[in-house]
Amino acid sequence: MMPGWFARLLSRIRGLFGQAGAERELNEEIEAHVELLAERFVCRGMSRTEAAFAARRQFGNTTLLKQRHREARTFLWLATVRQDIDFAIRVLVKRPGIAAVSVISLALGIGANTAIFTLAKAALFDALSVPHPEQLRLLAYAQDERSAIRGHTWGDFYVDTQGRAVLASFSWPVYQELLHKNHSLGELFAFVDLTQFEHLSATIDDHAEVVTTELVSGNFFQGMGVGAALGRPIQPGDDAVPGSGAVAVISDSFWTRHFDRSLSVIGKTIDVNLTPITIIGVAPHGFTGASSVQRSQDLFMPLSMQPVIFPQKAGSLLTDRDTWWVQVMGRLQPGTRLEQARASLAVGFDQAIQSTLAWSRPLFRERRCWPKAGQTAISYAMASRAIPALNGISHSIPWETPSSKRWASPY
Repeated sequence: MMPGWFARLLSRIRGLFGQAGAERELNEEIEAHVELLAERFVCRGMSRTEAAFAARRQFGNTTLLKQRHREARTFLWLATVRQDIDFAIRVLVKRPGIAAVSVISLALGIGANTAIFTLAKAALFDALSVPHPEQLRLLAYAQDERSAIRGHTWGDFYVDTQGRAVLASFSWPVYQELLHKNHSLGELFAFVDLTQFEHLSATIDDHAEVVTTELVSGNFFQGMGVGAALGRPIQPGDDAVPGSGAVAVISDSFWTRHFDRSLSVIGKTIDVNLTPITIIGVAPHGFTGASSVQRSQDLFMPLSMQPVIFPQKAGSLLTDRDTWWVQVMGRLQPGTRLEQARASLAVGFDQAIQSTLAWSRPLFRERRCWPKAGQTAISYAMASRAIPALNGISHSIPWETPSSKRWASPY
């Protein structure tokens, strides 16, 4: 036997349909009752007109009765919404100009809000698609007019409340020094989004197109905790010698677009800026790299290939002590406090600056102008939130005015 509440629910759902028929039947029933009352009053000696008025007075408020009947047989608010929609459609059909303006306005409003929410969500809430993204820390440092760092700095920056420029780019020699220091972030790994500075071209089966590329250190995939969906990731051996390591890991979307997810893609050669590059692996689906959570890079290549695919007039950036261009990231080890990691890295950073910049310029040989304690302190930001913001533009700060928010071309 069907429970009473369930039967009432089904009855109300059925009441949403056939509203016109139900209203017609109710009106007929009301009129029948009124006619019977009127006949009774006529039999008592009233005229037909007086009897009709008396019958309606005795029967009561028919409008209120109809409203209660509607509430009992269906969900009234749904029926009202349906009536409003029907009315709106009739009005819009009669006035197509107003209808077109209304539809376009709604489309623009919904599209703009969707785009804003998507960007805000990616910048504030989305995390990198890697294991334990909350452990990742992007290294940054504060620089003022007393800082020993007086090179060309590429990448994004902002000025803090103390008027210092906060940057997240490091020279390759400094990164190599930090890599061998004892600190609390595990093994550091480096990367750079070349899309900030130059668009590379790739030729696949005689078809050329612009590709986005992220140069990464040999331990990048290991540090991110990500393997390869097919083939193998970039390894330290691929990044050992400058100018070597002509290999690439392609993104899942690039694999789909150009190779139709063929398993024979491993070992295939493509030309990147006229340089033959061998595909050794395919990144997992959803992996976007370290530069952004919003879009995936097409290619991941070893940083050792910089002199070949991204040459500079001054020579290789891998030996340049004055150009700060790579970003560095690490994982905060379990049980390690953030302040502890910051303190140990600050010491290692000061030592790295001294060992890489010492005696490289007459200013340092004559004056030994090392920063005071705390001037080169490392700061951190959660990779899941800070990375999209730190890679939105590609500006560099000239060393003469590090807090002026001026920038220069990296070329």
